[in-house]
Amino acid sequence: MSGQIETTDMNSLMNSVQNDIMGHIGIDNSQLAKLIDLSSEEVLLGGTKDITFKLPIKNGKGHQSASQTTFGITISGDFEITSPSEGTWDIVVKDGNSTILNKKGVKKGEKISFKHKTGFKANISLDAKWSESKDTTLMAKIHASY
Repeated sequence: MSGQIETTDMNSLMNSVQNDIMGHIGIDNSQLAKLIDLSSEEVLLGGTKDITFKLPIKNGKGHQSASQTTFGITISGDFEITSPSEGTWDIVVKDGNSTILNKKGVKKGEKISFKHKTGFKANISLDAKWSESKDTTLMAKIHASY
């Protein structure tokens, strides 16, 4: 199943992080291409993002993915479901074949910590499975530092 994150979709979230990173580095899009040859070097940055989103769930399942240039940064933080109140969730977040987060039986309000080092480009996917086999909207928030 595929869904669309409504409030702030993953692509715009990742674009926002990319723009913050580029601002910290002091480059613009035209200079970005010059960094491709340097992608094996780790970029040291610092910033935080508070992200809220909504993911449509159909028959108890939802999926979203996005791809973005991330410059090989380390991202850490907390993931927390804010709605619905009933049921539990199995949450899997991956960057390509690398698992960032894999937690079963997550309840509303439970914070799940994560830490992940991206490559030059992140290919993020989010899969959510609800303990209920019906439609809803998964609402969650992420507090991330990089």
